[in-house]
Amino acid sequence: ISSILESSVFPSASYGAYAGEEVTSSCIAPAGGEVTAIFDGMHIPLEQVAIAEDGVPALFKGTATLAEDYPENVTTKVGTVSYVLTYEGKTSTTSSLGEIYVVGEGGKLVMQAAEYIGTVFSESNTNSDIIATLKQGCVDLVTDQTDDMCQLSSGGWIQKSTIDFVAGEASFQNNVSEVTMEQAENGDQTYTIKGTARPAFHADLDDDVFTITLYNTVNIQEGLFEYGDLFSDISQRVNDDESVTLQFTLGEGLSLWGYNVEFDLDGNLVLSFLLPPKLSDNPARPLEGVVVALDAGHGGEDPGSLGPGGSSGATEKDINLAITYETQRQLEALGATVSLTRSNDTRLSYEERCLPPENMKVDFYISFHQNSVAETTDSSSVSGTEIYYHYNTSAQFAQILHDTMTQCLGREPRGAIQSTYRVTRMTFCPSVLVENGFMSNPWEYESLCDSFTIFRTANAVAM
Repeated sequence: ISSILESSVFPSASYGAYAGEEVTSSCIAPAGGEVTAIFDGMHIPLEQVAIAEDGVPALFKGTATLAEDYPENVTTKVGTVSYVLTYEGKTSTTSSLGEIYVVGEGGKLVMQAAEYIGTVFSESNTNSDIIATLKQGCVDLVTDQTDDMCQLSSGGWIQKSTIDFVAGEASFQNNVSEVTMEQAENGDQTYTIKGTARPAFHADLDDDVFTITLYNTVNIQEGLFEYGDLFSDISQRVNDDESVTLQFTLGEGLSLWGYNVEFDLDGNLVLSFLLPPKLSDNPARPLEGVVVALDAGHGGEDPGSLGPGGSSGATEKDINLAITYETQRQLEALGATVSLTRSNDTRLSYEERCLPPENMKVDFYISFHQNSVAETTDSSSVSGTEIYYHYNTSAQFAQILHDTMTQCLGREPRGAIQSTYRVTRMTFCPSVLVENGFMSNPWEYESLCDSFTIFRTANAVAM
C-alpha cells in the first residue's frame, strides 16, 4: 500500500478521555513510511510496531499525555485526529472518522442516545444479549469504553455509532418535580414525569406488574402517582446507584396490551399504559376502532432479496409492497384503520418505519419481508414461512399469524421465532416481522409473484 488505510485510523468513533490521561493514536500505513498524528495542537510521532518490507501494511502507534489545563467540570470537543504520512517522497493526510472529547477536572463523560432505538448489550460486543433499549435523547454516564462501544453506569454497553458525547457542562441528573396522570376514554392511562434530564431506563412488563428503573434520578416523592382505574398499587424504591425503581401493579382481572416510554417536546418522560383493543359490535366491520400499521420492507435503492430472475424480475421490495397494499384493502374492508409506513418505492430509515406507528399508538404492527439463503445452499431445498417477534407480549400474535398463514397458503411452517429486529422491538403493541417465503427457491418465488397468492396471503393475515 502507499497510503493510510482509512478504516484503521483511531478513533473510528468518538472517543472520550480525561485531562492528563494518556491517549494512544494508531493507524495502518505502508511500512517504511513516517506517520505523525495531530490533534489539539499536539504532534505525535508514530512508530512502526513490527518489522516489515517497505509498502507492506503495518501498524503504527504513538502515545501522548493530554494537558491538564482543560476547563474544569466541562467536556471539550477537540475534534478529529489528522494523520500525516510521508512515504516515497510524497505527503498525504488522512483524518479520523471519530472525534476526541476531553473531560476537565471534576467533569463527567456523558453520552446521549442519538438513534431512535439505542440498543444496550450485556457485554462489549453486539453478539451478547440485549438488556435494554434507549430512546433518542436518553443520557447516561460513561464508565468505560472500547474503540467502538461505551459502558454505561446504568449497566451494559452501547455502540458508539449510535450515541453522541455531550460537550460542555453535561447535565445528566434527573430531578423530578411533578407527575401528572391522564386517562383516555378507552381506559388507557398516561403519566408525565417532569424532570431535568432524559434518563436512561430499564423497563419490563411481567403479567400484571410493570417495572421501570430510572437512572440518575432523584426526588420522586411518595404520593406523586395517582392509581387511576388501572392500578391497585404503585410503589417506588430508591437504589444505592442513584436510580429509582417504580413498580405498577394492575388491578384484579386487568391486563395490558402494551406500554410505551417516550419523551415529550419538553424532555419530560411519558409513560403510556395501553389496554387491549376491542372488536366492534358491527358484524360487517368487526375491526372498527382497531389501528394496524403495515410496513413493506426494503425499498428504493435497496431491492432486498432477488429471485431467479435477478434485478430484471420482481424483487423482494416489490412483492412486499404488493402484499401490503392487498392486506390494507382487506383490513379496511373489515373496518380497520390502516397506516402504511411506505406507499411507494422509497427507502426508509428505522425511525421512519417505527416512529409514526408509535406516535399513533397502533394496535398491531406487521413488517412484510421475503426470505433467502446463501448461494452455497441448495435453494430449492429451503422453503416456508417464519415470523419473528421480540417481546413476550408479541409471542401469541406471532404464533397465531404463523399458523394461519402456513395453513392457508400450504407453506412449510418454520416457526414463530424470538429475535432482535428493530421493527419487532415495539412495546406498545404486538409487532412482528413476517418472512413470507423464499425468493431463492424457484418454485416458491413463482408462487410469491402470483397475484392470486398475494390475495390469499393478505386474506390469511386479515383472518
